[in-house]
Amino acid sequence: MKKIIIKVLVSLLGIIMYFTNYKIGSSSHSITGIFIIFILNLIIGLAVFRLTKSYINNFIITVFSNTFFIVINVFTMIFSPSTIVGYEVILIFLISSISINIPCLLKILIGWENKQSKIYLKLLSAYFAIGYFILLANLLFVSGRYGSLSKRVSLIPFKTISSYLESIYYYKSYAAIINIVGNIVLFIPIGFIISIYIKNKLLDLIILLLIPISIEILQFIMALGVTDIDDVILNFSGELIGAFIFLVIKFLYNKKSASRFSPTATEKILN
Repeated sequence: MKKIIIKVLVSLLGIIMYFTNYKIGSSSHSITGIFIIFILNLIIGLAVFRLTKSYINNFIITVFSNTFFIVINVFTMIFSPSTIVGYEVILIFLISSISINIPCLLKILIGWENKQSKIYLKLLSAYFAIGYFILLANLLFVSGRYGSLSKRVSLIPFKTISSYLESIYYYKSYAAIINIVGNIVLFIPIGFIISIYIKNKLLDLIILLLIPISIEILQFIMALGVTDIDDVILNFSGELIGAFIFLVIKFLYNKKSASRFSPTATEKILN
């Protein structure tokens, strides 16, 4: 009964966190708001893990604090494709999902694994991947693009990026900041995920480069706004950051686990 009560309370906390994250993200309109969301969710994730000593409870709060974002995006994709869903929604999803689980992931990284942690990793990775790709698909191919029928092309490298940087420097443009940061951050998970499954580094780089190029080609074919070489540059930069993060985690974990004879679940994923 005690475990059930704890899970109910954690679920309610997750719902409260959803509204809190959404309120901060939609009202602050700044990088500061995103940072506040990161710190707040990190503190909540740490508190829940320290108090309950359960990986699953952190997964539960992740689900209840982020599923509404996924449901709303699926609804708009099906019933209201002209509705604009901005970078903020997927940024909040990414930052909230990651920061809530940092305490658990660090604990696993230093070697504190058990049967529950293996289940937790499988559930979290599946939930994150599904939610992430739904949100990304809506942002790239559906949101606000209904009836746009635009096939504009920009093939001059750094032209758009330069205009964004000028807007940031002279006008402190929040939209320009979000466009640059969003195009980088949103593709970090792809770099991380692809690096898990592709062991050949050259093939990894080729696939990572082909992904943003393919997206821009699809957007051109589907007449979904501007096909821009700068989007490829920013997206690929985000993927490289994700791949680098994976390599760092793999290096640290292998260094920590060098004295072990049998591989753990995490080692199998990283290697």
